[in-house]
Amino acid sequence: MINHLGNGGSIGIFPEGGSHDQTDILPFKAGIAFMALGTSVTHNVPVTIIPCGLKYFNHKEFRSKVLVEFGRPYVATNEMVEMYKTGDKRKAVSMFLKDIEERMREIIFTAPSYNEL
Repeated sequence: MINHLGNGGSIGIFPEGGSHDQTDILPFKAGIAFMALGTSVTHNVPVTIIPCGLKYFNHKEFRSKVLVEFGRPYVATNEMVEMYKTGDKRKAVSMFLKDIEERMREIIFTAPSYNEL
């Protein structure tokens, strides 16, 4: 993946580890951060993340209509990349995931239940 991204390629991933029908974001897996920061360090190129939110019209219906909303592009800060490069990967990944979650929350609706949603 890192070589693909470093050569200008793009990928689509679910940072929560897969798709789901919950009413809130699940905890993000670290893979998205490792790919983006690893590419930035290995290839010296920034990786732009485009948050994407899916809003289903009927979450229980197979192949339900869905609204796809895109958020503001995100690129890891130089501070994160340097932390990752110099060995403080855990902190860099944590900061990255926090920022990505904030961007995702800008474009999705969350609620305690589908009735409230």
